[in-house]
Amino acid sequence: MSATEPSIAANQLRSAQAAALADAGLERAIWALAHPGSAQGLADPLPALIPPPYDGSLLVPITAGGVERGGFRLTVVPGGGGNERDIVAVGWTPTDDPGDARAKAHHRLVATIMRIRAPADAAPCALCAVGDLQVAAGAAADARVDTTCGAKLGAWTSGTVVMGPGAEIWGADGNALSNQAGDIAQGQPAERFPTRRATSHRGSPRRQRRRGRSPTASSPRFGASPSHGAPTIEAAWPSTGRACPGMGSSSSTR
Repeated sequence: MSATEPSIAANQLRSAQAAALADAGLERAIWALAHPGSAQGLADPLPALIPPPYDGSLLVPITAGGVERGGFRLTVVPGGGGNERDIVAVGWTPTDDPGDARAKAHHRLVATIMRIRAPADAAPCALCAVGDLQVAAGAAADARVDTTCGAKLGAWTSGTVVMGPGAEIWGADGNALSNQAGDIAQGQPAERFPTRRATSHRGSPRRQRRRGRSPTASSPRFGASPSHGAPTIEAAWPSTGRACPGMGSSSSTR
């Protein structure tokens, strides 16, 4: 028995290292999908020809303590839904070179990740209401602060907007004037208001963010009295329907 223990221990070590390398490969793929603008990222939508190393053609080496411990191969392809990507990460130690005579271990990890949109990613406005909207005196809603993901209206409602004295609403319509037609949309079809519900995906969730619905109300009162200051709502997500931020919010493994 004692003669085989070193071999068993070595095999167990290689197996654990290969599993860690596969997990590192999965994290690399998720990072690439979440950073499409980076030189090492993956474009969204995926290009017809997936670039290396995400096409499985290259072993990405991992070095620790100045010693190469092995590496991983990655394959990233479109998933079953438009917001899904399928990833295969295979960790190898010490290498996957068939000409290398050393004992090897590999671990294959398959995952489907999905984009879970931020709650307000498709909302057309900084302040949205299904119903009538009453903006308190001195209150403000401003959609001009951040247009990274697209321009928004300052306010959108399926009913009417009642403005208190000194209340101002700005849309990202290219000018500094408030309370104009380009800042406020009234009487919009309620069914056009975007709602978001998480969709199911295979396997147990590996990581996920909560998602929900953009703030809505029935005849809400927005803001506070002047003695408490004039709050401002800042728009941060697009009305274009494209997801922002990028891929990688949730994943499942199998």
